[in-house]
Amino acid sequence: MEPAWSSLKAAQRQAIYGYTKSELEIEAKRVREEAQNKLSGWRLQTVEWLLGNDSTDLGGIGGRVRRLELAVDVRPQPEADIRERLKRLGKLVKIDGPVDDLVEWVSLIETEITATLRARVVASRRILDDRLDNVYVKQGILARTITVASLILLGILAALVFVVSKEWVPSLGTKDVANDILMDWQLLVVVLLLGALGAVLSGATTIISSGSAMQIPDLRVRRILMRTRPLIGAASAVTVVVILQSGLSAVSLEGTGVYATALVAGFSERLVSRSVEKASGALEK
Repeated sequence: MEPAWSSLKAAQRQAIYGYTKSELEIEAKRVREEAQNKLSGWRLQTVEWLLGNDSTDLGGIGGRVRRLELAVDVRPQPEADIRERLKRLGKLVKIDGPVDDLVEWVSLIETEITATLRARVVASRRILDDRLDNVYVKQGILARTITVASLILLGILAALVFVVSKEWVPSLGTKDVANDILMDWQLLVVVLLLGALGAVLSGATTIISSGSAMQIPDLRVRRILMRTRPLIGAASAVTVVVILQSGLSAVSLEGTGVYATALVAGFSERLVSRSVEKASGALEK
């Protein structure tokens, strides 16, 4: 679908080379207004530089063409005065050799200016199309990433339901040695699943809330990392729970707080860092 859409846009840009001057001015105005509504940053600045930013000036160039046409109506003047007038009008086109007919001169310059306007309209249209292509690519990446996250979440939730149905979730007591995560495989399984759940949930909510503002390379990296988040979350949950159960942290972990801690540890990367820092500080004393 994306290649077909890009080909259609390329064909539409190619059609601009067949536009008349009036059609070019209309297209310049339309492209500029569309750019002002849809673009921002350097893209908008470039389009405004190419086509102008004033609704009364069709790309600057179109207005110069009309001013040149008005110049035809003045009385004949020496060629040097005409050249000076054209310089004041900001003309960038140079005509070598003597020019006897002012109308012919203006016609030649108008042809060159129209060609320049055509090139600027095509370039501006290309900037708009590239931006739209990027939007469609980002939407595709977001959709695939959210789909992957949803499937992973579905798998984790199904595993949790299975664990609960098998009554593998231990009843946690406050001082029960069996509640040590490294001495109770059932508790370890639950902590791993909750950590994985928190990590995937964190990644999914980040993508949903701010994915549209991310760059395409960042989205691609996050899509790859989404597949590793369950492992990272599970490892984070085990790390934090072990540190808190060891007593190296000022926070005591008792009862069902193990489950909440595992979920939060998978969700928040900062919690893992802080827990490790506090444990390191306690060991160094």
